[in-house]
Amino acid sequence: MRWKRGAQAGKPKKPEKPKKASKKGPVFKEKPPKEPKVDKKIVDPAEMFKDEKKYAEWDEAGIPTKMVKKDKEVSDKEQDKFRKQQEAMATKKAAQDEKLAKFQEDMKAWEERKAAFDAEQGVETEPTA
Repeated sequence: MRWKRGAQAGKPKKPEKPKKASKKGPVFKEKPPKEPKVDKKIVDPAEMFKDEKKYAEWDEAGIPTKMVKKDKEVSDKEQDKFRKQQEAMATKKAAQDEKLAKFQEDMKAWEERKAAFDAEQGVETEPTA
């Protein structure tokens, strides 16, 4: 003899609950833009080599010209190396700044759309500062 399971066993099905209508009315479903991740290793290129433990003097671009130890000058070859590192950092910094600026624009636009939606629905919102 086989046992019957579930609905076949003669058990009544649970009645489906009617979905409740939302009392609040329409809801603003658009999510705010995600803030981009900020790389803490990206710094201002002019400040990259401002280590007073290693270097004593810098030129106007922030490239070291004189070392602390042995009071020796930084060679032209090393200065060129520093310039290349500085240029690479400037590129990364510009890209990061561009992403942050785009995020701020997107966030402002999202806040305006949300405020317009709330005003249309008659919801009072506190202004964000």
